Amino acid sequence: MKASRASSFCDRVPRKNEQLLRDARFDDHELACLDVSRLFFSTFATPDTHNWVRAIEFSEYVFDHKQGAVLATLLMKLIQAIRSSRTSVFVFSNPDCPGCSRILTEHERRLILAIASARRRRQERARIEMMMLCEGNDTGAVMLWLNELCLALPKPCPARNL
Repeated sequence: MKASRASSFCDRVPRKNEQLLRDARFDDHELACLDVSRLFFSTFATPDTHNWVRAIEFSEYVFDHKQGAVLATLLMKLIQAIRSSRTSVFVFSNPDCPGCSRILTEHERRLILAIASARRRRQERARIEMMMLCEGNDTGAVMLWLNELCLALPKPCPARNL
């Protein structure tokens, strides 16, 4: 099952500070967090899509029906804390466009890098990424929900470098 359901393909290429998703060094659980996050972000951008439902369903598919719902909720709490701290929009790739969804935006990269870092107990790196993502604003609630999410996620492969 994929988070995306569209069949058309655009020719979007990475802009400055973006990269192709295939070049990112995130594990499958971190990439699933990215997919779920994109669905939540698309709900905020276009509420009538109700993509929050797809976010929960996809999380349940990847992590199982009990843990998936918990992880989706924790990820939403983290996203809400980030949204409360930021003053500008969060730039994300459209989860319904195969061309766009293969591109990792700077904001998405910082979010998933913070998750990946916190999962590997690199709290200082996670804090720096969140401070940048929150534009220097308060990250107290953000770090709280980041750590709660990482406690609930499966343990990462310890040998993986970011």
